[in-house]
Amino acid sequence: MNRDEKRKFWRTEKRPDGSIRWRTFDPYSAEDATKKFRPEERARAFAQSEVSEKSGAELTAQEAEMLGEIRDYVLQLRQFFHRTAGYIKDEINEIAESPDLDTRIEKLRESFRAQARATEVDFRHAQEANIRDHWKVKKELNSFRQEHKLENRVAEYPESKLLHLAIVFVALAGEGVANASFFPQDFGLLGGFTTAVLVSVANVGVSLLAGRYFLTQLSHIKVSRRILGMAASAATLLVLAFLHLTVAHYREAVVRNPDAEILSVLAPLWQHPFALEDMQSVLLILIGSVISAIAIIDGYRLDDRYPGYGSVYRRWKQLDDQLLEEKRGFKQKLNGVLEQNIQQLLRIPSELREQERALEALDGDIGAHFSCCESYYEQCNVAAFRLVNSFRKVVQQIFEDPARFPTSEELTAEAIGVLDPREEESEVRRLLKQRLRAIREALGEYERRKEDFRTELEKEYERLTSEEIINQFFSRRVTELQQE
Repeated sequence: MNRDEKRKFWRTEKRPDGSIRWRTFDPYSAEDATKKFRPEERARAFAQSEVSEKSGAELTAQEAEMLGEIRDYVLQLRQFFHRTAGYIKDEINEIAESPDLDTRIEKLRESFRAQARATEVDFRHAQEANIRDHWKVKKELNSFRQEHKLENRVAEYPESKLLHLAIVFVALAGEGVANASFFPQDFGLLGGFTTAVLVSVANVGVSLLAGRYFLTQLSHIKVSRRILGMAASAATLLVLAFLHLTVAHYREAVVRNPDAEILSVLAPLWQHPFALEDMQSVLLILIGSVISAIAIIDGYRLDDRYPGYGSVYRRWKQLDDQLLEEKRGFKQKLNGVLEQNIQQLLRIPSELREQERALEALDGDIGAHFSCCESYYEQCNVAAFRLVNSFRKVVQQIFEDPARFPTSEELTAEAIGVLDPREEESEVRRLLKQRLRAIREALGEYERRKEDFRTELEKEYERLTSEEIINQFFSRRVTELQQE
């Protein structure tokens, strides 16, 4: 039987006539007993019998038979009463479950430790594969550093290449617009812009290639790679110079003859490369050279200056950042566990006050319950006395002797059995007072204990999330991997 079923079982209800009765146990009816046993008829039969000569100090057989049913009812009432008293005690204990502050705090402590431990185990289990991958890439990084004598240098590369791509785009657009403006109007804006864009693409593309792949070779540990880098860089500069001079000579050729072909400027370019007649052609070379320099620098900075080091370092850094993110996630989850238990700690006063109100409300129901028990028993006494009194009045009238077969409440009460709920009520109320006292003591002690326990939880959280503890786990796993 659950708590609600027990409550319905022993709770009383007030009837329209003002009487109080249990919902699951009906009171004994004196009227029904009188109709059933007909004591007057039994008395007349008794008076005609030979046993009627008794003194009447004890119950007659007829009276004992009538009161036997009431005695059985009282026995059932006693059993019901003791059973419901047990239910009341159960409800008191259930309402005031763990009112002791030490018990509550210990439960919170165990709950936090269990949740924190489960979170820690999940975190460590989830990091096994990450640590293995991280160690594998770290070995590759260490091997690369050792081979190329980079020691522990941090790779230098942009966090995002969007800025560098934007620079390339601006350089292309800027040179294209500038170049187009230097070509004569007769050549056509569209034709000048198309030529300018093609020149810009060639200029920026070759410059990026030189900065990204040729110039970085100058940092390589191998002499042969440095020499190749120097040669390729020098060749690139010559190509760029040739490109800018070709464009400048072509511009002047177009000025003189709009139908001039670009191949026609190769001979004069080879014989007199710097023989330019127009200052705008010189500006065209300067603008192209500036764009080339910008593109070379931009290509050089796209990745680390040492060839191949950036890609190796990024693979390790990505896994290293992932581990750091997992650590932060672990701390956040553990912080959630901490906050959850702190909130439970802060809810203790409201829970205690709710228990206190529930017990105080229960006090009235308990009073009604025991009053109902007394009322039921009193009705049994009334019914017993009424049956015996009715029986004996008829006997007295027949014998014309009012003193014969006297009726007393003691006689009928002894016959149906004694039921005194006061002792059980005292025990129940003593338990109720103990629980209320424990709750109020816990409320008084709460403020003093709250900060101490909160500090204890926070220290445990700091210990579990400390870099020392977490790094010990990672170091131990790395050591195990080194030994495999």
